Amino acid sequence: MNYYVGYFYHCWRVVFNHFKVPYCAKWGNLLQEMVDNCDDITIKEDSHGKVHTVDFNYKHNVYEVWVCNGFYAAGYLYRFNGRCTSSNTQKLPSFKLQSKLLQMVIDYKNKLEQEDIRKFEKELYRNS
Repeated sequence: MNYYVGYFYHCWRVVFNHFKVPYCAKWGNLLQEMVDNCDDITIKEDSHGKVHTVDFNYKHNVYEVWVCNGFYAAGYLYRFNGRCTSSNTQKLPSFKLQSKLLQMVIDYKNKLEQEDIRKFEKELYRNS
């Protein structure tokens, strides 16, 4: 989704209080730290290739963060160490961090696709 379109929808949701989960600065700070410093991430896709969650292996814990639904619900803690979190512990980060997180997922997925293409081409040329 275009950043400006996402920002427009975000403003609309702020005005009409239409978020799946509430905002929390502390969660935003922790997620910012994970996005900036965590190199061990795993994206989880459904059978159609749509990314729903990202696992951050950070400080001996696994944080599974929801990244589906654009700026409506992206960025809340979905599971912690494999256990679902309750709705009262699910909080959103800032819009800016949601945008950064979604872009990170796109970049990571593109990187994996490029690696797959290179492997395929290497195998294709090796067999010809």
